[in-house]
Amino acid sequence: MTDIKKNSTTETEGSISNSHGSHDYLEPVKTEWSIDELKIAHKFSIRNQASVQDSVLCGCFYCLEIYSPAILTEADLRAENDGMKTYWCPHCGIDSVIGNQSGFPITPEFLTKMYSYYFW
Repeated sequence: MTDIKKNSTTETEGSISNSHGSHDYLEPVKTEWSIDELKIAHKFSIRNQASVQDSVLCGCFYCLEIYSPAILTEADLRAENDGMKTYWCPHCGIDSVIGNQSGFPITPEFLTKMYSYYFW
């Protein structure tokens, strides 16, 4: 493998497999978010039925669980005053679910940053 200098705050190394074998790659991974970005992300944790259902991955920034939205049921939805619905986490029961359709990464790092800002 070629020696590549990496900035640890913006890139991580990993591998991917396909029918032709394993290959190393570098994938940019953001590890810092501004308060304004966290506030924008928070908007995706309420009235989020459509965005979570359209996601392939979601997570809770309270209990930090990451899961497929396929496990969510009607019982995990609560109606807001305006009739829109919000998903509540099936693991901890908190309304802190966000899906990747939001444009934010559903990673332990991101969920932890959200937790630190909103709950700590």
